[in-house]
Amino acid sequence: MSNDLTKFNPNSFDELLTLCKMLAGTQLVPRALHGKTEDILAIVMMGADLRLSPMQSLQNISCINGKVTIWGDGMLAIVQGHPSFVGMKEWLENPNTPDAVAYCRVHRRCGDEVQETVRGFSVDQAKRASLWGNKGPWSQYPERMLQMRARGFACRDAFADALRGIMPREEVMDYNDRPAGKVPMRHAALDAAVPKKDSLIQQVEDVLEVLDVEPPLVEKPKKAPGLISLAEVPPKPEPKKPKKPRTAAGNNKSFKKATARFAECGISADQLLAFMEIEHGKQFTEARAEKLRPVYQQVVRGQYPKGLEPMVTCSAELPPPPGSDMAGVE
Repeated sequence: MSNDLTKFNPNSFDELLTLCKMLAGTQLVPRALHGKTEDILAIVMMGADLRLSPMQSLQNISCINGKVTIWGDGMLAIVQGHPSFVGMKEWLENPNTPDAVAYCRVHRRCGDEVQETVRGFSVDQAKRASLWGNKGPWSQYPERMLQMRARGFACRDAFADALRGIMPREEVMDYNDRPAGKVPMRHAALDAAVPKKDSLIQQVEDVLEVLDVEPPLVEKPKKAPGLISLAEVPPKPEPKKPKKPRTAAGNNKSFKKATARFAECGISADQLLAFMEIEHGKQFTEARAEKLRPVYQQVVRGQYPKGLEPMVTCSAELPPPPGSDMAGVE
């Protein structure tokens, strides 16, 4: 087989159009180009300007939102096939760290001299461009993506005449995937040049001080008639908790306290039960306790009602104050 067949190129537009029609009906072109003769024709013509054969063009050139792109490996092939190409080196510094940087050095012959072009792309730049950690290649092959960015910058700067402004597909895909309205990078100098709100206020105050002008007073908004603030609304009083009814156990406890008071005056618990006509302390209610209070005061003074005669001399000197434990009211 001759070299003319291995490097087949159409000699006329009709031959080129026939070739594109044949390729559109095969499985040797990307799926997106099946049956699209016009698109294949445009790609082949673009590849001819880049010194690529028709099949190389179809495998490396694609269009994203009207922008012609080329895969990074195809860009490398174009640069390495250029007559002025001397050499190229790619490397990665600080791999697998947040300080990783990919570099690409390209050497090109310019007359009698060799021109060197070095470009790099770091993790910090990827973060500022909102690329680092994105779904897809940036999370699956982050170091490879850093390398593609550095290669694209170096090759486009060193061989602009060969690439003719075509950008690598990996870079254009990142631009296309970025959310709308999101700024890819911010420049520190621009941020510093824009004064913040506090800075503007301070500048105005400085000017007023130099001019000896009092700053305008900002009046507080007047309250609409008929409206009151929340601070003026008095709090609602807490509802009083109802008293719990005294239980039998509580009655018995109060009765024991009362019998202890009367025991100091020589009156037994049995005498107290008989006097109040109850059988046990559980029947000692608040009403009976109120009736017993003046009786106890009489007993302390030595005045004993019938049925409450003391067995010993009363040792109590003063009557307990109203509401004391003697009455059984807690």
